[in-house]
Amino acid sequence: MAYSFCFIVIIILGVFEQILTDKPIILRTNHSPEHRVIANVSYALQCVVQSGSQPIFFEWFKENRLLESSVYKIDSHETLSLLSLKNLQTDASGSYKCQARNVFGSDFIETKLIVQGSPPIISKFHSTIIQRAGSNFLLTCNVIDGQEPFNFVWTKNGHPLTENDQSTRLLIDSKPNYSHLTLFKLISSDSGNYSCSVTNQIGIDSQWSMLQVKGLRLSFVPI
Repeated sequence: MAYSFCFIVIIILGVFEQILTDKPIILRTNHSPEHRVIANVSYALQCVVQSGSQPIFFEWFKENRLLESSVYKIDSHETLSLLSLKNLQTDASGSYKCQARNVFGSDFIETKLIVQGSPPIISKFHSTIIQRAGSNFLLTCNVIDGQEPFNFVWTKNGHPLTENDQSTRLLIDSKPNYSHLTLFKLISSDSGNYSCSVTNQIGIDSQWSMLQVKGLRLSFVPI
């Protein structure tokens, strides 16, 4: 009986000693090796240790370069470390590594972060524009946010308008961040719904205005 008791005590002490001398093991359940986020948002990378002897120290790396806590927001506790990234831009993309270590060893986990540029955002159009026949009509499609390059498409009542349009009264002038649609010497048939759609690799935005062309005002001079 005494020998059995001693044997059990030795086993318990051995297991207890092993627990106290474990190197950190990082939790990998539901870990995704790649994260895609849109620019201009905040994002946090999480590193959780599921076992290991305390104290455990955390370090974060980007492309194997140590991230300093004086520059990056890093919150670390006994078994958890968070790397918070604010107002992400495309240059924040890269491979991030969390390393947990103690006196018995270390473990690490890597995540590839891909920051995608934001979709285009166009300045608001006036919903209705009323102009006299014979006047010139100018509509500007101005992109105020989003990642270049942009592609501009103008339509009237759902039908595409192009710079190669046969009408000599139509002019489309597109630059990297804006596009002008000009109609010269308006006539009543120019009335309609004019829309500008802008796309980039991320998404699309569009605005429209309803143009109403009023007839010329006639004045009579008494004889």
